[in-house]
Amino acid sequence: MIDKFFSHPSTLARLRQGVAAEFLDDYAKSLHDQGYARESIRIQVRLIAAFGRWLQHKSIALQEIDRATVDNFLRYHRRRLSTQSGEISTLQRFLAILCQKTIVEQVPDHAAESIPMIDAYREYLSEHRGLSRSTVRYCVFFAKRFLSESCIEGVSQLANLTVSDVTGFVQRHAHQHSRGSVSYT
Repeated sequence: MIDKFFSHPSTLARLRQGVAAEFLDDYAKSLHDQGYARESIRIQVRLIAAFGRWLQHKSIALQEIDRATVDNFLRYHRRRLSTQSGEISTLQRFLAILCQKTIVEQVPDHAAESIPMIDAYREYLSEHRGLSRSTVRYCVFFAKRFLSESCIEGVSQLANLTVSDVTGFVQRHAHQHSRGSVSYT
């Protein structure tokens, strides 16, 4: 499946290295089936491949992945390359696939503390704003994505957000949606 998104032989060879290589096709198919844009799939597949090569270099088996492993990889990756938005979300989606295949027991959660915050937001949207279920679901999706990309793990960290954090998020994602839906981001 990844050869649908990459054609250069040396790129494909590099992607097929590392302990995550055998799962890249399933991951790319999952993203494609969910309607992700081609470039987004390419970015995410490259990140997962880099994660797999890093795990192999560190002699860490997929079954041993925990939150500290993910955090260490992200620190390493961010030191070497410019960061892309959604890296945590990408790794969470990949780990969810491994979890479905019973390779990892549990997906390390980067936003466990933010769940009550999301629940409160969901309640506000439905009870106080009177929005439809589908609109609430859509807004909550963006809120989760924003918190994940901003590495917000609890209410106490909201004070660290800046206007440029919010504006940057909207600018990064606006092109992926229709004009009407952008107002929800």
